[in-house]
Amino acid sequence: MNIRHSQDETSEEASINSLKTLFLLSDLAPFYTLASYVKSSLAQENSVIGSLGSPSQMNTTLGNNANCLNIIMAAKHKTPSISFADDKEFENDSRYYEQIIYESKKVPTRKNWHDFFNGLIWSQFPITKQYFNEQHVEQIQLNQSAKKRSPVRDKLTHFDECGLVLFTNCKEVNTQLEQHEWLRLFVENKCKWHSQIIPVIFGHALWEMLLNPFVGLTAKVVVIEVTDSVLAQIQTNKDSADRHAVCDNLLFAHISQRNLISAKRPFLPMPLLGIPQWSPIEQNDSFYRNDSYFMPKRR
Repeated sequence: MNIRHSQDETSEEASINSLKTLFLLSDLAPFYTLASYVKSSLAQENSVIGSLGSPSQMNTTLGNNANCLNIIMAAKHKTPSISFADDKEFENDSRYYEQIIYESKKVPTRKNWHDFFNGLIWSQFPITKQYFNEQHVEQIQLNQSAKKRSPVRDKLTHFDECGLVLFTNCKEVNTQLEQHEWLRLFVENKCKWHSQIIPVIFGHALWEMLLNPFVGLTAKVVVIEVTDSVLAQIQTNKDSADRHAVCDNLLFAHISQRNLISAKRPFLPMPLLGIPQWSPIEQNDSFYRNDSYFMPKRR
């Protein structure tokens, strides 16, 4: 299978004007869960779900990312902490992106996949996303500049774009990641993925890149060990607000209480397509032995 190494379409061409594309992707892991989450949110709005059968009506109602995301946010949260606004509203605003969000409680949103996925992460992880925003603003104030990015801001951005959380009750996962023991992690533990090792995407750029996956696609990972009962909560009702609230609270606590962003190397790299069922390429022995992708640990 030929895997494109870059996206042929621009983000604007992949606009949410064709939201049905996301629903068509729902047959492919990992988009099934995401599409289910969007559908369950829109289903709570009769005026919206009724228009999904008509592309012209759907484009009018949902053609603006901000409108669609506000509907999803309202469906999942009784009192949303943030809202979304067309980025044209801020065309003449001299503030930086993070400052606008912090001060106005609005997320400037363009009509493209990147910003749509970012909005979905806001709806799933509002506590962690707000914490990241506060940390950005704090760094801007400390450095008296938004142009010069501090190391802390770089780490925040890396995880915000490409972050992945592994919730697990398997103590060996973190060590296998640290040591780049890819065959053990992905092949020997294959039956544990999605039951005892649950991957949850936090980085909105990962979703965008998964539209056209390529060998080399790598996530920044944090491993959060949980009890069997907590794992069961995360595993069930994958499109529910309760499930995401559990994930959000766990991630926020893990990052903030450990002051993870100040660590030298807070995140572990992981070849994203190594996750069982998440690759369009057959995950056979030769796939996992491609050491230009599944790179051994440097000694």
